[in-house]
Amino acid sequence: MKRKIFFTLILFTLNISGQTKETENLINQIANDLVPDDFDYYYINPVSLKEQINDSLQYFHLLKLKLVDKEFPIDLAYTPYHETTNWKEYNLKNVKFPSDEYHNKSSPPNSLEVKFIRYNIPEKTYDSLVAIKTPHTLLVKKKWYWNKNKIWINNNFRTELYKAWEKDKKINIEEKVYFNFSKPLFSNDKKYARVSVKVIKRCNGYGFTAIYGKIKGKWKNLIEYNEIKINSFSTHRKCEEIMITIRN
Repeated sequence: MKRKIFFTLILFTLNISGQTKETENLINQIANDLVPDDFDYYYINPVSLKEQINDSLQYFHLLKLKLVDKEFPIDLAYTPYHETTNWKEYNLKNVKFPSDEYHNKSSPPNSLEVKFIRYNIPEKTYDSLVAIKTPHTLLVKKKWYWNKNKIWINNNFRTELYKAWEKDKKINIEEKVYFNFSKPLFSNDKKYARVSVKVIKRCNGYGFTAIYGKIKGKWKNLIEYNEIKINSFSTHRKCEEIMITIRN
């Protein structure tokens, strides 16, 4: 009896380990397809998406799947699936996670924190600091005699703030978009999988559900459906406007 339980535990562990590896391979491939080539890394929401099936599948979607495989398990596209996971528990490539201080981790924050550095810092040194700074902060050059209490009426500060903002947008492009993935639902034979995706910027984004197939050892997007467009609105300011905070 003990031996039977022991072997059962081994098989269960191997199954979980194998599915984790397959999930990592799939998400890494999806990210490879979606993340821009000039990104050194990408931000991912650690909490997986909760799937919402809107049943927007059309006949041509099903036909395309059947052309790939006459025995394609159509139920994979319709089966309700509500399992979630934490992506921090997986070995995903080139990922960063939003700071725990942000309540909403599905999209970039609409605020930036200013940190001052000395005004006459060499430009190369400044650029290197901008490249490794804390995410969603601006390194603004400041002369020692600028009064922090009156900083917002200082036109020179405003000029340096704008320059820091423009440089940050060029150097830290990865901070401007967050990626969200649902936990994949695999077919019984592990040849196919369903995943929902949302790619969200500060003011807009898009999402879809996709069926992926493993072809010659590589996951390939077969169809996309449930496409959505995402737009952010605010009752008291434009979405493009960023809240700037300065800590004393």
